[in-house]
Amino acid sequence: MASVLLLYYHLVEGGGFIGSEAVYIDPDHFNGVDYIDVSVESSNRNEICEELLRQGAVIYLLCNLNTMIGEFREERPDLNFTKKIVDMLKRKALFTIPELAPLLKLFDMAGPKFDYKKYYELLDIIFLKYVVGKFSELGRE
Repeated sequence: MASVLLLYYHLVEGGGFIGSEAVYIDPDHFNGVDYIDVSVESSNRNEICEELLRQGAVIYLLCNLNTMIGEFREERPDLNFTKKIVDMLKRKALFTIPELAPLLKLFDMAGPKFDYKKYYELLDIIFLKYVVGKFSELGRE
């Protein structure tokens, strides 16, 4: 959970998904692939927030995806390494962050027709709801 909150801190500090936030997270401590559908034993649910871990895993993967999109903007965003993340998010993350659906749908029409403007608008919606929203929620508790 500390890794997720650190990631969220860097996202808020940067004002959203700007590129390399995931570099602050040691993949040996937290890796989005490993936590995307994590289950916390019921006896630990008072201490460990399963929802935060799952949402954080999705945000972590979106950070990595966004870094790839930014670095390879001149190329088509349907390269193999983006497809792996997009496919995993489609299979395992839509129940965690339903707002991913329209963002991931953009990749179905990737290539020269990829709508970068819409992509960044949808990332901002996710950022505001799940990252800023989580900090706001924690501040009220």
